[in-house]
Amino acid sequence: MILEIFMNLDVIRKKINNIDLAIIQLIKKRLDLADMAKKSKIKIGLKIIDLKREKEVLKNVNENSKLLDLNEEKIVKLFKIIIQLSRERQQ
Repeated sequence: MILEIFMNLDVIRKKINNIDLAIIQLIKKRLDLADMAKKSKIKIGLKIIDLKREKEVLKNVNENSKLLDLNEEKIVKLFKIIIQLSRERQQ
């Protein structure tokens, strides 16, 4: 029985590792899109930093976190870091 529990734990950890990799890959895709957005903003003469858009993103994140019964404050903090990564990428 203990062996089964350890085997199950190993399976769970492998699934978590796969999800972690998927999250990292999605962050990479998001940053690549930030690069594309920067190019588009430059072409049409917009400022690179768009505080209105950032607020909109954080509002959506907050609402989606609530819908999924997650800690909105912590998820918003996480996305603030992701937004900061995007800003740094666009500079």
